[in-house]
Amino acid sequence: MRSDVARTIVVTGASRGIGRRLTQVLAERGHRVFAASRQPDARGPDGSPAEPMRLDTTDPGSCRALASSLRERVDQIDVLVNNAGIKSAPGQRWEASAGPLPLVEPTAVADIFATNVIGTLNVTQALSPLMRHGSVVLNVSSQLGSLADGVDVDYAYNASKAALNMVTVTMQRDLGERGISAVALNPGWIRTEMGGDDAPLDLDDAVSDIADLVGRIDSSYGGRFVDRLGEPMRW
Repeated sequence: MRSDVARTIVVTGASRGIGRRLTQVLAERGHRVFAASRQPDARGPDGSPAEPMRLDTTDPGSCRALASSLRERVDQIDVLVNNAGIKSAPGQRWEASAGPLPLVEPTAVADIFATNVIGTLNVTQALSPLMRHGSVVLNVSSQLGSLADGVDVDYAYNASKAALNMVTVTMQRDLGERGISAVALNPGWIRTEMGGDDAPLDLDDAVSDIADLVGRIDSSYGGRFVDRLGEPMRW
């Protein structure tokens, strides 16, 4: 199902993978989309009508600068998609954040949390004044963050997504007082640079589903953990 109402949408982590393709699809469907990333393409992702914006989610000053730029362009944000995330710590071996335990390095774990959890808080804190009653914060989580269904051994990534789920619940309790909803999304295991070639889901197909959800998401989803079709996930 697709919404016929054009929305103003901000997508972080828009330079690659899910974020890049999602900004393209949403813009092609008539939404006004701001594609936020560390190195934005001046033309928008692959020349799409999405509007590129510079953002380092780990830098509160960068988040405030994004908010200031957006305030000059729009009256409000309808949906904030906190998509920026990393699976392993930049410049460190995989095991430093994933494990097994004897190989875990605290600095690598901190890098994962800085982007996946604190970065989401930074962006939402900066942009929430531009959100109004009925706006939605959509935090891109993972089934690996589910205490009920999480699989595999990956200390930092799995824990960061579990923490993001708790952040989502807390945002719902907090921002919900202003009529802003917070939702955690499991996009599924998708064939991207991060997901790898063994992932079962095609990027275009999965992102089409996510775009459908972004187009219709509303307060009825508030405080929930859902898959890309909007169906409930176990926490």
